[in-house]
Amino acid sequence: MLKVVNRGSFYATGSGSATAIIGASGGLIRCTNLSLFSDAVGTLKFYLANERTTANAAVAASATLVIDTDASGYVGGAVLTTNDYVIVADSSGTGYQLRSISAVAAVSSSTVSLTLGATITCAEGDVIYVVRAANIISRATTNDESTTDAKDQFNGFSDYPVAVVVTATGTDTVSGTYDVER
Repeated sequence: MLKVVNRGSFYATGSGSATAIIGASGGLIRCTNLSLFSDAVGTLKFYLANERTTANAAVAASATLVIDTDASGYVGGAVLTTNDYVIVADSSGTGYQLRSISAVAAVSSSTVSLTLGATITCAEGDVIYVVRAANIISRATTNDESTTDAKDQFNGFSDYPVAVVVTATGTDTVSGTYDVER
């Protein structure tokens, strides 16, 4: 049986999208309470990372990321696709960055170059978490949705981060609390 070893909260607001990323925290991240507000019809998504690799080279405000793989170009037993996402853990101060993958190059010397949907910054050797398409949970939000006190919305994988994203026209806000269990 898992026991609670830590607790925390998350919050994000933005125009058109709000993204909160809960960093890897030494256990399974379980959402205990979630609140959201969206001005229009949109989506609420949970990105549950469950594989990791490292940055093969430093990246400074670029959409190109070279990652370490096995000799076949695999991370966690499979190649990355444009349906997958990455959560980049920048050790130099930017923090966690969720990015879509728009192109995957061929494997070269146990590395693969990814073209991301937006720029990132990270150092060589920083951890790159992989979110497979199958581990993205999505639901629609309604027009002028205001949800409070929604329980148990997601369980992450042990020792991996979780990104929570609300996307809708207008102002979006997402917040909540979570337990870290192990």
